[in-house]
Amino acid sequence: MERARSAERNEETLQPVLHTSSNKKLRDAAERIKVEEAKRKAKEAEKVKKENEKAMKNAARASKRASKPKKEMSNKQLYALAFIIPLGLMVIIYAFLKIYPFGDNVYLRCDSWHQYAPFFGELWEKIRAGGSFTYSWNIGMGTNFSAIIPYYLASPIDWLIFIFPKDDILEVISYIIALKVAASSLTCTIYLTKHFRTKRLSTIAFGLMYAMSAYMAGYVWNNMWLDVIIMLPIVFLGLEKLVFEDSCLLYALSLGFSIFSNYYIGIILCISCVLYYIVLILIYNVRDHKSLLPRFKYVNGERVDLPPEGIHRPAASDIEEGPLTVGMFFKKTFRFGFYSLIGGMCGAVMILPEAYALSLSASGQSSFPKSLSEYYPLIETFARHLFNVPTAISGYLPSLYCGIVILLLVPLYIIDKRVNLREKVVKVALLLFFILSFDLNVPDYIWHGFHFPNCLPSRQSFVYVFILVVIGYEVIRDLMYFEAKDLLGAFGIVLLFIVYTDSKFSGSDIYTTSVIFSSLGFVVLYLALMFLYRTARMKSKKVMKRVVTVVAFVVVSAELTYNMGNNMSLGCASRSGYLRDNKGVDAVVDYAEQLTPDEFYRIEKFNGYRTRNDGAWSNYRSTSVFTSITNYEVEKLFGKLGLLKGGNSYGFGGATPVTASLLGVKYEISNSVLKESSHLTYVYGEDGELLYQNNDALPIGFMIKSADSFDFNSSYNVIDAQNDLMQNLTGISDIFTYMGNLNADNCEIVPTADQYILVVVRNNSDCKTLYANINGETTTFNYLDTDNMICNLGFAHLGDEITVTGSSRPDLLVYSMSVEKLTEAMNSLKAGGLAVTKFSDTKIEGSVNAPEGGTMMFTIPYDEGWSVYVDGKKADTYSIRGAFIGVDMTAGSHDVKLKYTPKGLSAGFIITIIALVLIVILALLYRVKRTNKGSYYNMPGIIRLFV
Repeated sequence: MERARSAERNEETLQPVLHTSSNKKLRDAAERIKVEEAKRKAKEAEKVKKENEKAMKNAARASKRASKPKKEMSNKQLYALAFIIPLGLMVIIYAFLKIYPFGDNVYLRCDSWHQYAPFFGELWEKIRAGGSFTYSWNIGMGTNFSAIIPYYLASPIDWLIFIFPKDDILEVISYIIALKVAASSLTCTIYLTKHFRTKRLSTIAFGLMYAMSAYMAGYVWNNMWLDVIIMLPIVFLGLEKLVFEDSCLLYALSLGFSIFSNYYIGIILCISCVLYYIVLILIYNVRDHKSLLPRFKYVNGERVDLPPEGIHRPAASDIEEGPLTVGMFFKKTFRFGFYSLIGGMCGAVMILPEAYALSLSASGQSSFPKSLSEYYPLIETFARHLFNVPTAISGYLPSLYCGIVILLLVPLYIIDKRVNLREKVVKVALLLFFILSFDLNVPDYIWHGFHFPNCLPSRQSFVYVFILVVIGYEVIRDLMYFEAKDLLGAFGIVLLFIVYTDSKFSGSDIYTTSVIFSSLGFVVLYLALMFLYRTARMKSKKVMKRVVTVVAFVVVSAELTYNMGNNMSLGCASRSGYLRDNKGVDAVVDYAEQLTPDEFYRIEKFNGYRTRNDGAWSNYRSTSVFTSITNYEVEKLFGKLGLLKGGNSYGFGGATPVTASLLGVKYEISNSVLKESSHLTYVYGEDGELLYQNNDALPIGFMIKSADSFDFNSSYNVIDAQNDLMQNLTGISDIFTYMGNLNADNCEIVPTADQYILVVVRNNSDCKTLYANINGETTTFNYLDTDNMICNLGFAHLGDEITVTGSSRPDLLVYSMSVEKLTEAMNSLKAGGLAVTKFSDTKIEGSVNAPEGGTMMFTIPYDEGWSVYVDGKKADTYSIRGAFIGVDMTAGSHDVKLKYTPKGLSAGFIITIIALVLIVILALLYRVKRTNKGSYYNMPGIIRLFV
């Protein structure tokens, strides 16, 4: 105890000593620490102060930005881009393909070469010269032009060709195609912006997918179809307004314009409207399902939950509240039928004349399939969605590609929780229905207006593509809500599909290695872009998001542009080649007109014809034609007499002096020298084109004993059939004489006198081309793959050396023809010929001195639109062999007048006018409904049923 007290005393004694003797350095260090600590705290306070000031400034800026209206691209700007961008891409394609003015090419493929260009030329002549739009002598001995227009020329923009020189028509067609592609992108973009209530630039990308799909890449040369393809999104938008808003005029007007522009694809559109109406009715109550789905966004990389929203509505419009009742269903269905009828009535002026013309064509001979059959393995339909797959011109395969990204978006659509289950089921079922209709014969027959198409299969594919595009855009809107496993799952499905396609079609010329790997490469690229976009949204990286969006847009544009350009490259033609004989042909045609200005005659090309519609292009009265409304009975008659005939066409190829004279071909154009005779004499030549006159040509009408006398034994070969026909008509036999059968690699023919030499290439021969060498000069005959084609070797003299060879060993029947007997026979028919005194496109006036009573036959394709007046009285007309027009005529002198009015045109015109008047009345009623509700509800119930 004592020791503890002692220690305490010692410590107290030592404490002052330690304090006073403390190390000065330690004190200094402590002071420095205190100063530094004070400075640190001061800096931290200053930093916090600055951060608070910065935060306040940022908050002020944010408040200021929030108070300002958000700048959005206007509809006009968005729509301008939706038109300009695809137009620019088409210019790039044209430059790559060297389409004029980038080179000497024009875009003429298949029918655009053979039909559109010549018919544009005919339309140009009618507009400039004031000809009739109801009939043309320049097409197939006479054709109902009011039926040509709805099939080929009804697009309003097409009629602007008259402001350009005729030689520029070819490039104008190419430019119109580019404009219509751009217009298709525009209307699809308009639909997406209205349907989804958005102004995003992404709508343009999906507009491109519609406008530059494989369907367009393969069939865009079908200029006549494009107006309906342009109008499809507007028609569907109008149909949505009809169902959801009870606003019906847009639907009626857009449908009516589509049918007016092209009734044929309008049939496909009408069927599609019925299907889409069913879809809209089935998903009508989707918004009444109050399923609340989570919404969120990312701010500074953190998820911020937003108030939940209902499932996407199928149409962006104000809907009637409440479920679809039975009464509402019948009211909407009535309006759908009524306004569809009005749309159809708008096109009646086109439809009714066309319907009659088609009844005379091969289309009128088709019958409903007796059984259901499949065209190809169903898996191949899905393979048609791959990149750079060649479009099918023949066969049955559809053209379905519209961007590889669609392959990823469809599986995502199926698992998208933000889309109502019923809507998904209905729309996927619609897609499956289309897929089956591509592969099965019965729906294929119905889709194409109750007949099977001649090439260009699955013409309804554009509707399927549009539905795919809309579904794909709906998924893109929800992209940020998908998890990584969803994207990878969709990729896995697509990968398996591509791998299976590769194994299934290994070695295929269509689904090549480049197709498989390029498709897979785009799938991987789009998957990466989706992940990058999702990351940018999650981390709120606006710049990254914009970059990814721009890159995706560029990739889509590049992909579609390459695919379209590659497929379009197959349709390029030489502009100078198409125009090569214009100057010469125009010159000799004009010369013929100067020789016989008031006479009705026909002109044909002996050789060097470009198409079977050259008469329409070069404005001369021709016997040849290639259209979808070609008279089927005339086509059959041509074939039985050895003239050129094919699917929906017939022509002067294979003509003999007998058939040329019967058809009234007074002048023949040749690009090589022909040997003259008393039958054929040289008249004029210019720029390589030579004009010859047929001195035995008959007038357009002449007397025969009876309709039955224009007959022959169809079992004979084509030359013997002509002998039989002429004996029945004139009593003169053996105009042609059989010389023998030659079947050798080199066939030598020895003329027995000065005579015409003709050979028949028998149909059991594989010979497609024949080469006739006469005294060292060779003439080539092509396209001999039809039955028993005649090759007119021309007039030969006794002692001429004639050698005939072929592309393969030919089997030939050789005939000679007596010019004297030909002239005698034709003179006997000329004795009762019609002397034409006046004629126009729709009228012929003349007189005849009939040696005896019988039938006056007009070499005009039979058409009930023709009326014949004999001595001022209307005569009963009838068909001769279903091909030509005949009337009974007594012996003696008669005045004869023919007038043409297309069957159905007057009735169609009246119906169209009624439809337009109804639309005006309905528009006024809708205006009352919008502006004066009281007056509207005071209207009779029957009126309110319509509006």
